[in-house]
Amino acid sequence: MRNKVLVVNGRPEIYTPIGTAMERFSDGVEVGALRLDESSGLEDHVIQWLRAPYGSGKDSFGPIVIPRDRFLMLGDNRDDSADSRYFGLVPRPLLIGRAVAVLVSADITGNWAPRFGRFGERLK
Repeated sequence: MRNKVLVVNGRPEIYTPIGTAMERFSDGVEVGALRLDESSGLEDHVIQWLRAPYGSGKDSFGPIVIPRDRFLMLGDNRDDSADSRYFGLVPRPLLIGRAVAVLVSADITGNWAPRFGRFGERLK
């Protein structure tokens, strides 16, 4: 990854902006975020980048070679995800399922009220 751009087998992913959002942190600070479609040409994923100075500090790393039985996990909210950039590659035996939908959702930065609009939302 170089300056937030994921590079797989020497080919950078393609990013297309699809919208903006406001992210609220536990201290009440709201930060602008850019939502993007990340595409390798085979699959698309919706991701999010926070506006500076917020972020992971892990916008660049590697290159690394990922062994056959390991997986690199990257969160969709790239600047606010504790993913493989923090805990390392995940061994295949630890992968036991696939997320396909949001079961329940709550406003974790406010009063923990249910976000009913996200219940059952299909993941892309």
